[in-house]
Amino acid sequence: MLRSFRESLQKIVPIVKADQSIRTIGGPSWLNATNTYGSMKERLGFEISDTDPEILARHFKDEKRAVKDAIMTRERFLELYDSGE
Repeated sequence: MLRSFRESLQKIVPIVKADQSIRTIGGPSWLNATNTYGSMKERLGFEISDTDPEILARHFKDEKRAVKDAIMTRERFLELYDSGE
C-alpha cells in the first residue's frame, strides 16, 4: 500500500510544479490520527500535527474521532517525489 501511495504522489508532481500557488500538500482527516495511516503518512514525508480548532469546528463538527493534519511543504514534496523526468 505504501508503494501505491508513493506512485500516486509522484503523479501529482506536474500539477504542483505548474502551480506556484500550491504551498503545502495534505490536510486534515481522522485517518491521520490513526496509528496505521498516520505513521504511514509520516513515512511518506508528511508531518502529523493537531488541526486548527477553527477548522475542526467548521468542517468536522460532527466527527467523533480525533482529527489530525498531515502536511508537507511544496519544497519537501518536490524533493521527495520529483524524479526530474
